[in-house]
Amino acid sequence: MKFPALIPGVTSGRFDVAANQLARNADRVKVVDFIVYFRSVTGLLVRKGRGDVDVNNLCGRSLALTQGSNQIVIVQKMSENCVKEGKKEIAMSFYPNSADTYLAVSHGRADGFMSSYATGSHVAKHNDALQMAVSTLRGTSTIGGIVVNKGNDKLYLALRLAMEDAIKDGSYLKILQKYGVENGAMTIEEVRNPPDA
Repeated sequence: MKFPALIPGVTSGRFDVAANQLARNADRVKVVDFIVYFRSVTGLLVRKGRGDVDVNNLCGRSLALTQGSNQIVIVQKMSENCVKEGKKEIAMSFYPNSADTYLAVSHGRADGFMSSYATGSHVAKHNDALQMAVSTLRGTSTIGGIVVNKGNDKLYLALRLAMEDAIKDGSYLKILQKYGVENGAMTIEEVRNPPDA
């Protein structure tokens, strides 16, 4: 389904749970509860061979963005800073889901797609037309989670306890190590008391 419909789908009662690289931020925690499971830095997925695109220097570049994603706010702030510095703004094109953004980048309709570095690296491994830019976005770290509707305390607690058990028994870390993203691991304390959004 389309990314922007995930959280409204939970808040309306259509779904009990949503998960899809959903970043925990101040706006979202007002309407849903997060069972956090991963900390990521932001990187840039680019067309294969485009080593000239730097996620920390995007003024005048074009980005494909998923509608409703956390990256939109980040890119809007970056673009505003470009204009303040007398540089060209960042051009943005919006797509209903990540698959469409990957396609736009692979066909050269945008210079890149901002993504968590772990997710982007995984996508690049399975898509010969894409690669991750080397650098990561300075000063960014997002925490992703599974969302449930506020007030659904039993489901929230069940999922949180399952996450804690996976950390305790080591299966959580084994999964992260399998994909080479163990540096994004959360502790039990962070799962119980996530940092401020």
